[in-house]
Amino acid sequence: MRSMTDEPSNVRPKPGEPTGTPDQAHREPPGECSPATGQQPETVAEELPDNTQETGVTPSPSGQQSHSRSTRGVDIVLDNFRLVNSRDNQPYAVDETTPNPQLYRIGSPGFAKAVRKLVYLRNPMVVLTTDDISEISAQLEALAELKGEVASVWHRVAQTDSGLEIDVGDETQARIAIQPGTVQVVERGSPTLFDRHENDLPFVRPADQGDLDKLLPFLNLSDTDKRLLIAWISYPLAHPKLATSNYVFLVLYGDRGSGKTTLCNAVLSALLGPNVVGVQAFPASQVDLAIAVQNAHVSMFDNLRKLTPNQADMLCRCATAASLSTRQLFTNGGSYLHRMHGALVLNGIHHF
Repeated sequence: MRSMTDEPSNVRPKPGEPTGTPDQAHREPPGECSPATGQQPETVAEELPDNTQETGVTPSPSGQQSHSRSTRGVDIVLDNFRLVNSRDNQPYAVDETTPNPQLYRIGSPGFAKAVRKLVYLRNPMVVLTTDDISEISAQLEALAELKGEVASVWHRVAQTDSGLEIDVGDETQARIAIQPGTVQVVERGSPTLFDRHENDLPFVRPADQGDLDKLLPFLNLSDTDKRLLIAWISYPLAHPKLATSNYVFLVLYGDRGSGKTTLCNAVLSALLGPNVVGVQAFPASQVDLAIAVQNAHVSMFDNLRKLTPNQADMLCRCATAASLSTRQLFTNGGSYLHRMHGALVLNGIHHF
C-alpha cells in the first residue's frame, strides 16, 4: 500500500490562499478544531481582550455590574455632597442642598440610607446592595482623607463666632442661635456642621417669650433646689464639648416614688437633648461609659447605690475630658480612641 503522501496532489490553491510544502504547519481558522488532532488551535494573545490576556479568565457579569453600580454611586455622591474630615479624623459627606447643611458620617446607617435613596431617584432601576454601599463608603473615605477639608463637627451644641448654636434635630435642619440678649431659630444659611446620632430626637422649639416659672410645678424639689437645678440646666447648654469645657455633674437623691426618673426622662432629657435611650443603668466598663457619653450631650444614669474608686475615676475623666484607647481590630495592632467627655446626671435612693 502506498502512503497518502505519495499521491500526487490535483488540488491547486485558489488565488489569495497561502502556498507551502506539505511539511509546513497549517494554521486553522480561529475557533475551529484541527482536522489532524481534533484539538483547539493555539490562540494568538493579541486577539484576546486586555483583561484576559494574562489570566485567561473573563470577569463575571455580576461582578462587572456591581463595580459599575458602586462607581456610579461614588460619582453621584460627589455630584451632590462635599467631603470633609472632622478634627478627630472622621470622614463625612455634607449635603448643602438643604436650607442648612446636613451631615452624614460616611459608613453610618444614615449615610447608607441617603446614598441608596439618592441613586434610586437618579435611576429607579438601580437598587444598591449592602456590598455596593460598603464599596462606595470605602472609596469615599479614601477620597475624604486625600482631598477632604478639615472642619469642626459638633453634636447638639456648637460654638460659633457670635455665640452658640443648638441643633433642633428635625427634618428642616433648623438651629437655635443663642447670642447675648437674643435667641432665634435659624431656618437657613447657617454654616455650622452637626453630626446627628441615630438615637437623637428633636428639641422642642423655644417660645417667643420664655417663662421659667412654668417649669417650677414639674420639679419635686425645694425652692432653693429648683433654682439650683435651673442654673445647672443652663450650664451644659452653654458649653459645647470643647477641650476647655469642664462639666459639673448633677446628683439627685430621693425616696422611691419621689419622681427622680420621671424628672430625668420628662424634663431634663427634653431640655438638654432628647433621645430614645433616656435614663440607663450605669455602665460596667470604661468603654461602655465612653460610648454612652459620645452618643449624647448629657447622659443620665439611674439607681446608683455606691461608686467604686474605679467608677469615681471614670467620672473624673468624663468631667475634664480624656481619651480611652482600645484595639481597633483583633488582627492587627491598630487602636481606636474613645472620647470620654460630657455632662452626667446620676440618681439614686442611697447616698453614694
